[in-house]
Amino acid sequence: MKILFIDDEIVTTTLSKEGLEKLGHEVLAFTSSQEALDVFKNSPQDFNLVITDKNMPNLNGLDLCVEIKKINSDVPVMVLTGFLEDGGQEKMTSVGVDKFLLKPVSLKNINSAIEELLINKV
Repeated sequence: MKILFIDDEIVTTTLSKEGLEKLGHEVLAFTSSQEALDVFKNSPQDFNLVITDKNMPNLNGLDLCVEIKKINSDVPVMVLTGFLEDGGQEKMTSVGVDKFLLKPVSLKNINSAIEELLINKV
């Protein structure tokens, strides 16, 4: 499975990429959501899943989800967030987020969510 992973924090991006790769996933990771979107636009068929942080500068995770879904509505998008405001779950669902997890989140929980999304896609 090839995952596009985006988080504006370098340490989070690096550790998540390494951890997911140890679990057998192929991961392309970015700290810039715009750069990740540009890569996705060039080869949307290459990715089985997008995992993104919600709060990022310039293009936040929800706006990124909207753009990803415009290009390929079938690719699942998982959002990681440290804070869920009132109505936040409904907002995420309305823009096409397939799954969200509250930070801090363990690699085990991320992998379980990945498996859940894949089972739902089969």
